[in-house]
Amino acid sequence: LSYDNIFNGPPLFLYILFIIISSLHLNFRLSVYMGLVSAMEYIFLLFYFMGNEMGGTYFPLMMFKGFFFIICGVISGLVSRKIKESVLSSLESKNELINTLDIKVKEKTHEIEKQNELLAEKNKSITDSINYAKRIQTAILPPDKIVKQYLPDCFVLYMPKDVVSGDFYFVEKLDSKVIFAAVDCTGHGVPGALM
Repeated sequence: LSYDNIFNGPPLFLYILFIIISSLHLNFRLSVYMGLVSAMEYIFLLFYFMGNEMGGTYFPLMMFKGFFFIICGVISGLVSRKIKESVLSSLESKNELINTLDIKVKEKTHEIEKQNELLAEKNKSITDSINYAKRIQTAILPPDKIVKQYLPDCFVLYMPKDVVSGDFYFVEKLDSKVIFAAVDCTGHGVPGALM
């Protein structure tokens, strides 16, 4: 062991580098432990050289370096703790924002689903009513066999635009005459059928 290698050589640089690396890993305990280990090594060397005639000369320097490493470890540990706390705080606020947005999306989705169900129910109700109106309208129109009976050389082309039609026809026999009417009401589909 040489005094120059111990106090002026690579160990000082390496210990500081280890403390900085542990600080960059955002680990408070690791930073403090590195500082303490570095300090303890210098303190151990101090006691090792105490019996030596050079021990008294290097005592202040060894004590200074030991305390220096402890202070470096604690400061880098505190800095790493503050950085870690700010990163965690930022992540927590982002998580809260994501959770809030997720809740809002779920609420809107639920609202849309309820509206779709209501719309489907209303649509079914209206469609059922129109289909029932078609049955009534079909019952009012004269059957094809009556038309063929009164007018054997004719046919009826009846193609409603919607389920019910605003157009209708009528056929009736009065004495020896056949009365036939094709009626077009104003409007188409449901409005015409109401007319």
